[in-house]
Amino acid sequence: MSGPVRNAAYWLPSQLRPKFLTELQDKAAGYQEVRRLRGAVNLHALLRRKLKLSRPLTDGALKGLKYVVNPRQARLRRAAVHGLTPASAIGEAGGYMTFGSDAFPGLGDVVADCRDVFETLRAGGELERLRREAKKDFLISIVRGTEFARHPRTMNFMISRPIIDQAIAYMDAVPVLAAARLWWTPANSSQTGSQLYHRDGEDSRQIKVFVNILEVAADCGPFTLLPADVSAEVKAITRYYSGRLTDETVAATGLAGRAVALTGPAGSGAFVDTSRCLHYGSRGNARDRLVLMFQFTSFLAPKAEDPSWAPALAHSELELDALQKLALNLR
Repeated sequence: MSGPVRNAAYWLPSQLRPKFLTELQDKAAGYQEVRRLRGAVNLHALLRRKLKLSRPLTDGALKGLKYVVNPRQARLRRAAVHGLTPASAIGEAGGYMTFGSDAFPGLGDVVADCRDVFETLRAGGELERLRREAKKDFLISIVRGTEFARHPRTMNFMISRPIIDQAIAYMDAVPVLAAARLWWTPANSSQTGSQLYHRDGEDSRQIKVFVNILEVAADCGPFTLLPADVSAEVKAITRYYSGRLTDETVAATGLAGRAVALTGPAGSGAFVDTSRCLHYGSRGNARDRLVLMFQFTSFLAPKAEDPSWAPALAHSELELDALQKLALNLR
């Protein structure tokens, strides 16, 4: 943890520090959204594609704009780190942490609820409709974003303190729950797009949590990653910045053998920094793969469009503390 973050006075006057959590609690009633920059993804595309600005310049400009729109939120999210978070179990060198099916409270409920959704959709013929309408045949969202508000046990798990505390510790600030998906991958033999090695581009640092809802074996197209330090070597050798890398290109570096596949029983999974770890998944499936994915990004992430959780949670019975509300962009 950096010196400025350890010294909370850098972000918040010391005389206000004891009061800021209470203030957040008081003002969070009613699930009011915090003010933030809208259309960031489209603006990012405009700056990159139309104005031909470099990626570092574009990212810096978007982070600056997001800060200007709501500087207080950015400061509070950094100040909240002081004295509130444990050391991250997500390795800094590797950029990931695996966990077993009994690692967190509520995992069993999540597995049961997601399976129920899957089986209900299959019984009603909805899975095939979603497959026909999907942009790609190998990673199909059957529940997405704010739809999870209708599944309170899964929603509660995604923003439970054992989960967000790990994300906070790794990211050195209270992040935003920027996306959530229940992904279904049917049997397939393709190898294209995200089935090839790549990194995610929302920011230079983020966390995605993957939970296997069905048992995942080698023939289920498991999510596969190269640890962050290994990925850095591959990037340096191949001069990679964005896009896709073929297996042959990665193999030529001599580092392909360091890959980690997220196989395991239902309920097992991992925290992964998908910006730092090259990865792929959902390929070579001989049978269904079903995985819950949810993503935490910085409040200032230049290429992230955060969901509007407030309307979806208007009638929710979730009991949220101040940090959980921050993670949902609520006040």
